[in-house]
Amino acid sequence: MQLQPGGEFAGYRIVDTLGEGGMGQVFLVEHPHLLRREALKVISINGAGYPEFGLRFTNEARAAASLEHPAIVSIHNYGITDSTPWFTMSYLDGDDLTSARLTLVEAVETIGQVAAGLDYAHQRGVIHRDIKPANIVVTRSPSGRIDRAVLLDFGIAKLAEAPSITASNVYVGTMTYSAPEVLDGQPATALSDQYSLACTAYELLTGKPPFNGMTPAALIAAHIQKQPPPPSMYRPELAAVDLVFATALAKDPAHRFPTCTAFATTLAQGLLMSGPHPVTGQTSSRTTIPSSVYAAPTTPPPGAGPNRPPSGYPSTIAGPMAPRRRRRGRAILVGAIATAVISLVVTGVVLWPTPQPNETTAAESAALSQQISNSWNTTCIVNSGALYCMGNNGFGQVGDGTTLAQASLVKVDGVSHVTAVSTDFNTCAIADGEVYCWGNNEYGQLGDGTTTNRVTPIHVPGLSGATSVSTVAGLSCAVANATAYCWGNNKFGQVGDGTKIDRHTPTKISSLTNVSAIQTTGSATCAIADQTAYCWGSEYRSGNTVTDQSPDDDRSKPTAVAGLPQTKSISTAGSTTCAVSVDGKVYCWGDNTWGAVGNGTTDEQYTPLALPGIPTSTEVDTSGSTTCAATLDGLYCWGRNANGELGDGTSTDRLSPTRTRELTDVTAVTIGNYSDGPEHGSNTTTCAMANKIPYCWGAYLDRNYAFVHTVPQPIQLP
Repeated sequence: MQLQPGGEFAGYRIVDTLGEGGMGQVFLVEHPHLLRREALKVISINGAGYPEFGLRFTNEARAAASLEHPAIVSIHNYGITDSTPWFTMSYLDGDDLTSARLTLVEAVETIGQVAAGLDYAHQRGVIHRDIKPANIVVTRSPSGRIDRAVLLDFGIAKLAEAPSITASNVYVGTMTYSAPEVLDGQPATALSDQYSLACTAYELLTGKPPFNGMTPAALIAAHIQKQPPPPSMYRPELAAVDLVFATALAKDPAHRFPTCTAFATTLAQGLLMSGPHPVTGQTSSRTTIPSSVYAAPTTPPPGAGPNRPPSGYPSTIAGPMAPRRRRRGRAILVGAIATAVISLVVTGVVLWPTPQPNETTAAESAALSQQISNSWNTTCIVNSGALYCMGNNGFGQVGDGTTLAQASLVKVDGVSHVTAVSTDFNTCAIADGEVYCWGNNEYGQLGDGTTTNRVTPIHVPGLSGATSVSTVAGLSCAVANATAYCWGNNKFGQVGDGTKIDRHTPTKISSLTNVSAIQTTGSATCAIADQTAYCWGSEYRSGNTVTDQSPDDDRSKPTAVAGLPQTKSISTAGSTTCAVSVDGKVYCWGDNTWGAVGNGTTDEQYTPLALPGIPTSTEVDTSGSTTCAATLDGLYCWGRNANGELGDGTSTDRLSPTRTRELTDVTAVTIGNYSDGPEHGSNTTTCAMANKIPYCWGAYLDRNYAFVHTVPQPIQLP
């Protein structure tokens, strides 16, 4: 059937041709009554005229139309006109992954959204069967950030598998991304969709699919028999996710992740966080991807020298295919058939062509590694996706349903697949990509719209895709889908919404984009956005400058911190702030009464100062009197040491970084205030994760007495 712009089909006015391929054509059309532009796909695969095809088409169209998820393109209408099946769907203004340019964080977000859409469909018995870069479209908001990642072509591959359309031994699909069991003639399942998604993510990060440049027969054999090269073979800095892809690309479907979301979440943790591997717990090969390294080169970076993006252009990764810059809106062929589909029958295979990689760039936005947290006698630890808490429980912050102090770790029920935790007089955690809070709620810091205390976790709405969380002194903040949110006490403008009105539900900080990390001290907040450090709230506490705490100096909106290079981690507490640059250097500034700035003096430091003597760092944490930086070589601390909180075996204050004894491969550190009542005063406890083992030292509570340990003590996990 020949359809042309200006004509009509099935009552729709044809505006433009979007693409043509072996399974049909896609047109931009206008709805006759709603005057809404949609994409219309006309099915023209062989066999569409068979009597049973109409029933199969109707069933598949209905199944696809029943899916209502942001990551799945919406089907508006379908039918058969003049023996030609067709359907219409949303016309999306965006690019598919063959041409989209994404930062590393955006790539992680895209895979996460697609995974969520697939799991949604799988729960309803719908399998996609043809996950590939050309079937994933990303759209952007007016500000330029990722708005949606959308899956196309649900059910089309199944239509092509009709017995009357293809021979019984013919495979229809995009073989480059197909699961071995499907290539071996077994039915497609949710786990085969996961395999295809992993192939797509692999190419997005390395520039090459797992198996490339082979004949169809060799490609089938490779998927069925060979292990794919680990991503680090092409990109050494991707070693942290080698095991993630080995799991998702396992030959036996039973050995893959239970869901697509589990794969996407584990991949995100490996790419954006340091620390124990979320599946295996291994840490030996953990590494952080330098922001200056291209994320999808066609060849590995030469030696240790990373490729750098062009001057003035943001570091990005492009889609894995050859560059084909197209007008926005025409790139998303709903049905993803803008490129010609070539039917190649070799050994009984109908094959879509394998796309070629494209050399592009990437930027990393690192997330805080929050596997352990302690403050005011409460300690919480993440272990193998479970959360355990102990200590002070006066507000129910331990999460065990009581307000009784716990002398040993107890498992927090109601949260699973936990990736981050922050505790104070209340506790917040990220579980299954969502935020949960419990404990004190005086200022609405639990985010449930009330000021009622909770002794068990409650879900904080509107924060899916969360990667970072922080709570202290009546304020909670989180990063969700690369967007910052805060809620609770706002006396100093620490929520960041331009007001000083307390907020009882998460409030979006709209001025920040591509946010990767956030931490609050209760009266001030700092975050990393586009690798730039921002602080707001009480200026004295935020560390922008050290002047006074007068209301005139408070900042109610994020203010960029001058004098810092690109940044990946930040911590603020008391009146001291420290940050880690993307190249692992530690900077500190602010009040220095106890030497927490680390400049060798107790003089206040008005601008960020790079500290010498610290190996490449991944994270820094400060209490305002004590500061520690985590490195794979060990933990380096400085500042107040009256209770042994520096962990160097003494109680002598240090004005410059000092290596903590016994610890190596440190992936998380937290320094919290400690109080055992007025008779003991306020002290400090330091905790860290080192070689997957939690340690604490300094002043801590044991059987209602304050003890001091000047060297790290391992914490016994249940």
